[in-house]
Amino acid sequence: AEQSPSKSFYPSDVLDLEDASKRIPGGMAGLKRLCDVFHGECDQLIRVLEEAIERGNAPEIRRAAHTIKGSSKLF
Repeated sequence: AEQSPSKSFYPSDVLDLEDASKRIPGGMAGLKRLCDVFHGECDQLIRVLEEAIERGNAPEIRRAAHTIKGSSKLF
């Protein structure tokens, strides 16, 4: 069976920087600062999530995943 070609995704397909910069205080500079904070937090939360998965700690998995989801909504 033939497989259909996968769609290529571009950052603009996922994130509207212009719209996000209008909602974030400080415009594009504020958005950059927020991205930097999110990136650092996300790295830490992914490590927490991976460790919680290894331990089977459902409440910690739920908390870390919920925090990542909530933070990503800012964008």
